[in-house]
Amino acid sequence: IVTELQEQEPDLLARIDFRVGGDLDQSVLDQTADLAVTTQAVDHPNIATLARYECGLVCVMPQAHALAAKRFVTPNDLIGHKVVEFPHTLHYGLTQAQVYDKALDRLKISVEVHASHSACWFASVGAGVAVVDALTVAGNAFPELVVKPYRVAHKVKVQIVHNLFSPPSRAGM
Repeated sequence: IVTELQEQEPDLLARIDFRVGGDLDQSVLDQTADLAVTTQAVDHPNIATLARYECGLVCVMPQAHALAAKRFVTPNDLIGHKVVEFPHTLHYGLTQAQVYDKALDRLKISVEVHASHSACWFASVGAGVAVVDALTVAGNAFPELVVKPYRVAHKVKVQIVHNLFSPPSRAGM
């Protein structure tokens, strides 16, 4: 997206910052961010939503992993494999039960992390497979990983938000 915007606006300076929770809200409120893309619910009277999307989950693993040969991965497929876990509830608004279904109690959690990118890094060195949002691995961000669709009924809700009293810049639209 940034390169497309820069083609349209050659002088565009894009500042990208990864923030979570209250930090993200504050950056929109104090206008250090024109827009924010978030998977977290934003509940503030001065923050408006420009767009809403749904994003699927994917399962990532090293190329030599047994699950890499499958067309897609289900929660039951994770049983018997090490899993790199991170708090989906905190970042995606999904419970562990929604992400892992009935397999939850039978999973072997090998590493717990606090970000989907970290889960991918640990998966890339063989610490386990990880279930993350498709945005995390978009654009072949982790070329050493195999990315398979993860089949569950729930999707991650993504929203683009801005300060209600400061319309987004032309590039932000």
